[in-house]
Amino acid sequence: MGDFNPGLKSPIIVLGGLRSLRLTPDFIEEVRRRNDIVDVISEYVTLKRAGKNYKALCPFHSEKTPSFIVSPEKQIFHCFGCGAGGDVVGFVMRMEKISFHDAVLKLAERAGISLSELDPTSLTREAREREKIYKLNELALAFFETKLWDEEGSEALSYLKRRGLDLSTVRLFRIGYAPSSKDALMNFMFNKGFYPEDLLRAGLASLSLDGRYYDKFRGRIIFPIADERGRILGFGGRSLEGEEPKYLNSPETAVFSKRKVLFGIDKSLNYIKAEDSIVLVEGYMDMIKLFQAGVRFVVASLGTSLTEAQANLIARYASKVFIAYDADAAGESATLRGISILVNRGLKVSVVDLPVGMDPDDFVSENGGEAFKLLLRSSRSFWDFRLDLIFKDFNPASIESKREALKKGVDFLLELSEVDRDIILQKLSERLGLSERTLRRVLSSRGRGEKVRVSLPPISKKNGFQRAEEEVLLLVLKRPAFLEKLIKFGGLDLFEDEKLRWILERILRGFSEYKIMEEAQGEEKIVGLLSSLLLRELPCEEERIEVYFDGLLESLLLRKLKKRLDELEGTLRREGSLSPSQYREYLELLKKFHKRGCLIDDGGNK
Repeated sequence: MGDFNPGLKSPIIVLGGLRSLRLTPDFIEEVRRRNDIVDVISEYVTLKRAGKNYKALCPFHSEKTPSFIVSPEKQIFHCFGCGAGGDVVGFVMRMEKISFHDAVLKLAERAGISLSELDPTSLTREAREREKIYKLNELALAFFETKLWDEEGSEALSYLKRRGLDLSTVRLFRIGYAPSSKDALMNFMFNKGFYPEDLLRAGLASLSLDGRYYDKFRGRIIFPIADERGRILGFGGRSLEGEEPKYLNSPETAVFSKRKVLFGIDKSLNYIKAEDSIVLVEGYMDMIKLFQAGVRFVVASLGTSLTEAQANLIARYASKVFIAYDADAAGESATLRGISILVNRGLKVSVVDLPVGMDPDDFVSENGGEAFKLLLRSSRSFWDFRLDLIFKDFNPASIESKREALKKGVDFLLELSEVDRDIILQKLSERLGLSERTLRRVLSSRGRGEKVRVSLPPISKKNGFQRAEEEVLLLVLKRPAFLEKLIKFGGLDLFEDEKLRWILERILRGFSEYKIMEEAQGEEKIVGLLSSLLLRELPCEEERIEVYFDGLLESLLLRKLKKRLDELEGTLRREGSLSPSQYREYLELLKKFHKRGCLIDDGGNK
């Protein structure tokens, strides 16, 4: 077929101009149900446990103190700094700057809800592009697999055998081979009805400076990179002919982002869940060789720079992490960075001590899987790893060395929770030869660095009646049985705030909180107000809540009566008299005030 030139006319599928199909309420509810808000938000920001909720620095405005709260119980979020709030769909809308419809489809895809069940015309341009890339990747992988077992791939297969891989492992991980030809894959894809432009968007082809397309992977062993569901996101290619780079990964595409994936998770996920643990290694062969050796709760970070997104993915499936990066300077530095990210996610982190100069692949090749499991059992806690690094070149006879270790040690203490700090302070004291009292004094002078606590502001400071309206709605949301009593006192007639009235109208019509948020899309202040009320604590003790609620209703009712009295008195002053019906109404209002023991002074205050 030869090289392709973009100047030549070739058919391109146009993906735009699609009409939107109305999503059914049942479909939307299923999407919400299958996308836990903590899991989804964790893919964007680092959440920390704060009691029954989670907190973080708000992704929607700049702040230094966390005011962004996520409730796993209510499945909503709210920022008490900027007022942003909503459910999981609303969060994705804000983060991705997309419509409600597109956010639902994005979450449906994330949850594995088949988009093919919908009318294809309901798919967005982006969703159709992703579906197309998944198909291209699967076809490409089938091509690469076939080539590995052909004569063209004999050298690659021999290499894999020399590296200690069983043929069954090669097949299990669907390892393949990309021929050296510049257009082998493009020719194959052309016969399947795809064009160079398609392959370029999928990261399977490249474009030269003179405008010619060529295969991205050539003369390389191919490792497919999949997500938890087994969908092929991209590829890693290992050079066989000394070509640099030794490992070449797919570029960023609509489905692949190296910083968001963990190699091998599609194969190891069930083992990870069973163990509630993950062994984290660097490279493809490290992961595959450990898995083959029986250490199956293992994934690779595809390099030494663990990212926040990868840590969030780990935290979704396990609570304990064993870091088994290479035993060299780069691996040590990467371990240190990885520990910080993982500990901040609330994970229990240990460090596997490999012999100097070895990686997991080398170790299991020489010693086997059972020996590696022994390393896991004797792994160091992240505390001890950090302390060992601090004292790596420590000279107890040197004042400068002791001063440097003290500084690093205090920096470490300031990163810890108060409980962990007390534990490590004792160990640090012993290693430095300083009293705990001295260390506490130094720590205090540096600032104790306590973890930030989020204090929720009062509902409102506008005025007493504004506060009363908000608290009534808050209590109705938390105690739906109170709604009947609110209706008896006047329902909507008690409310003057338009946003609160709008929310209450929908509560009275039987809307759920999520349905209200859905209808309020575009009205961010209303969504923020609702999420704020849902996340607030009760305004008084539980045993007093009903009496408190009655008092609020009484206050709002008296305001309503007083307002009508003022109107009638104004009419009397202007016209000199009231009609018989107005007079009877006036007397009835006065009786209601006296019945509740209220007096109205000349200033109009009750």
